[in-house]
Amino acid sequence: MITLLLAGSTATVVCLYIFRHWNRGTACPNKVSQEGKVFLVTGANSGLGKETVRELAIRNATVILACRNLTSAEETITEIRRTVSSGELVNIRMNEHPLEVDYFLVF
Repeated sequence: MITLLLAGSTATVVCLYIFRHWNRGTACPNKVSQEGKVFLVTGANSGLGKETVRELAIRNATVILACRNLTSAEETITEIRRTVSSGELVNIRMNEHPLEVDYFLVF
């Protein structure tokens, strides 16, 4: 019983490793300049937001980092600037409350 459990666990780990290796993907091959374009990235101080900011800066874009914590946004800008010198990075504080809309104008 223990041998069967160990074999099943090993097979699961090997399958997960193969799946993660196969599913890792590659970086975007498109390196077209985004100079003159402005991007607003929410959650830009961590995870996918941070990597999006980094890639847009590499492409010479103007990126607005919308974060709830300005200190964290400044740290992110400093970290990105260690490796990327192009692009303009600007941080703004994102309001934590959703926008209240009283009405919509339809044309």
